[in-house]
Amino acid sequence: MKIIKKFSGYSGSSVLLFEENNCFYVQKKTKISNEIYKIYKILAKDLDIAKIINIKSNAINMEYINGIEIRQFLNSYNEKKILNLSKYINSYFKIIKKNSFKYDFSNEIINKIKSIGRVINKSKLIFDLEDLFIRMPKILSKSYIHGDFTFDNMINVNNKFFLIDISPTNLNALEFDYNKLMQDLKSLWFVRNSYNKLDYQIICQKIFENIDKETNRMYNRYLNIFMLLRILPYAKNNNKDQNFLYNEINKLWK
Repeated sequence: MKIIKKFSGYSGSSVLLFEENNCFYVQKKTKISNEIYKIYKILAKDLDIAKIINIKSNAINMEYINGIEIRQFLNSYNEKKILNLSKYINSYFKIIKKNSFKYDFSNEIINKIKSIGRVINKSKLIFDLEDLFIRMPKILSKSYIHGDFTFDNMINVNNKFFLIDISPTNLNALEFDYNKLMQDLKSLWFVRNSYNKLDYQIICQKIFENIDKETNRMYNRYLNIFMLLRILPYAKNNNKDQNFLYNEINKLWK
């Protein structure tokens, strides 16, 4: 196995691109390979997704999808592109909704908020984390979900979309993944370093309108804040990203 590249990001896991027998693969170091495989089997029935090649006790090997990142795919306004991406997103939520049931996430939410509160600078927030917990909905649609459903984990290959890097957690609700995507559609996290965001803002608003009417209007401001807060601990060594997140979080609270 020849290691080509080590991926960096905000998932907290170690991901490698490697070559073997003239083919390229991605290896994700994880202790929850079986959980990833369960979700993969459900999604792969009706959705294009990076194939799992084999599973080990502490890692999972997947095919490498060599395509275009969504930020590049959406770098100009195009109705057909917007519609096709919206359809792909809607198909994902239809799949996980079929496998969902109502569940009280109060314990999981409060534990995560406490964990986040121990490592972030709470003085930079214009609200108390306890108030966020009070305002958040707790009865949500538990399901098998991707866990990090963002534009960074979607790849376009010849106008066909693929989902990569399944990241399951115990915050496994349909609404969590939906509002996770809002970090891109509402806050433009995926193009946070771009100088001109106006075109992306218009495009993302159109995508939001296309999916919101199809998904029973699951957008929730406080779930969106919660999703952005979850990134903060991983941005501890990047002041620019931290400032971006604190500003977006406070803006949403207002």
